[in-house]
Amino acid sequence: MHRSQCYFDQQLYEKSIEDLHIGLEVREDDPQILYRLGLSYYADLNYKHCVRNLKQALMNRPFSSYEADIYYHIGLAYCMVEKFEKAIYPFSKCIDLDPSEINYLHERAKAYQMVEDHESAVEDFNALITKNPKNAHAHFRRAFSLKALR
Repeated sequence: MHRSQCYFDQQLYEKSIEDLHIGLEVREDDPQILYRLGLSYYADLNYKHCVRNLKQALMNRPFSSYEADIYYHIGLAYCMVEKFEKAIYPFSKCIDLDPSEINYLHERAKAYQMVEDHESAVEDFNALITKNPKNAHAHFRRAFSLKALR
């Protein structure tokens, strides 16, 4: 991606955030607007505002089809600011809401690993490898947790 393309994308996120704030002036508790605003802040690398808006969306009962994605992005935002211990709960909620989505399991396993809960990490990596045996990243990361346990 060219530098000018990154600048263009950045302007789009800023415009999106601006437009969504205007939408909130009309419907201040609209969970779909808050959800999209949270995603825009995530894309804009503003993780604090991302988490704030996504949590607000959850409090205002978003479409149930959005819930797992909301929790997922909250978890990712916490990981981006290295608050891995705070990421575990949102990733767990994702897994509860959609157990078939292996990305949620993988992200929680990595969060467990980062807080040095290697037993939980191995358990998640094992489940992930059972669902997707060719996932080289899961094998690789599981090996590190197994090494830490022995």
